[in-house]
Amino acid sequence: MGDRPSPLQSDTFDWLLSLRAHPELREWLLPSAHGLRLDARVLVVGCGDSTLSEDLADCGCTRVVGVDIEERCIAAARARTVGRPSLSWAALDLAAAHGLPAQLGRFNLALDKGTLDAIVCAGDDVACRAVWNVRAVLEPNGVLVVVTLHRDGTVQRLVEPPALGFAVVASHALRVGRVFDGKVLVCRAGGGGGGGGVGSEAGASFAEYRAQVAAAPREDATPLLTPEREASLRLLFAMRKHSLDCAAPGAAAAGAGTALADVHALIFSEAERSEYALADFAQDVAAFEPSLASDGAAWTADDAVRFLLATQ
Repeated sequence: MGDRPSPLQSDTFDWLLSLRAHPELREWLLPSAHGLRLDARVLVVGCGDSTLSEDLADCGCTRVVGVDIEERCIAAARARTVGRPSLSWAALDLAAAHGLPAQLGRFNLALDKGTLDAIVCAGDDVACRAVWNVRAVLEPNGVLVVVTLHRDGTVQRLVEPPALGFAVVASHALRVGRVFDGKVLVCRAGGGGGGGGVGSEAGASFAEYRAQVAAAPREDATPLLTPEREASLRLLFAMRKHSLDCAAPGAAAAGAGTALADVHALIFSEAERSEYALADFAQDVAAFEPSLASDGAAWTADDAVRFLLATQ
């Protein structure tokens, strides 16, 4: 994301929005954001090589537990945090069929920053088991915060079924990087959570929860480049070429360039430009094809189509 060191240069690595580089995340990730004290037990789900657990401790949290399936990550975290009693670590499989170890205890707050985004790639069975297990270790009225890159309902559908016993109390739009929009979901557990009867529905089982997820409608993200949009772009560029030729015959054929701000306005709607600033567009174009990043570059409809395909 441009705010992290190369993993070859550091023993820590945040794939998605480090708290150090994005202090505005405190609004969602700190216990105080959810009416909890700093001595609340906090579970960092899929901590990996991230510094999130340490950053929480630096913010005053006194009981933070980081868990990950990779024993290497946990061993490195333990070595990195010797002498910090507010931090503890455990290597475990979030999606274990038998649930999470009893010795892990119960938590007031669970934080997932991109872990479910990875787990959903393994399919709903694995993702549902991971969510169910995390829910089972939350105290009554405990909170799960999920930071996800998915703009559609891919992750939200996992936390909404009644059998799980969560209420999604907030859903915040989140700008991630320069192109993709994500979400922060804040889920509060009902009073009957824990153990074998996780859900708010009396006697709800994992099978019932899994069935509710399967029945939930899927919301497919709309692609940035649709056939209709491509046709419209090609028409706009053809009209631009015609205007150039009328103003200065032969200018278009000679490759007359266009200010990047005009290209930005040509490709994106006003609503899209309000979310995707010109400065962000310029950075993405420079990464996509440097020759197109300067004012006066000779953009074509093909260039616009290739850019949208590369960034959608």
